[in-house]
This record gives sequence, structure tokens and C-alpha cells, in this order.
Amino acid sequence: MRAKFKYDDHKPVEHRGTVAERLTERGQGLDVPTARRQLRRLDRIGPWKS
Repeated sequence: MRAKFKYDDHKPVEHRGTVAERLTERGQGLDVPTARRQLRRLDRIGPWKS
């Protein structure tokens, strides 16, 4: 099965960081790699600007 994860770039940075922390804490399936990816995205793009 293939799945898609939405990174919610329109959400505030604080929210995205909290989601990454909670995914790491939960640690099921692909939670940890997804959290790492989200944190890398935050480092690269920072807050969303429209």
C-alpha cells in the first residue's frame, strides 16, 4: 500500500514542530522518519510565506 503524508506547510512553524515531536514520541511505523523529514523541511524553508 502507498500512502501520502501532507506536511501542512501553511500551518505555523510551532505547530509543525509539535507534530514532529509527537510523531517521534509515538514512534510507530514511519513516524520517526516522517518527523525527521518534517524537521529537515522546517530547517530548509522555515515559516511559510505567501
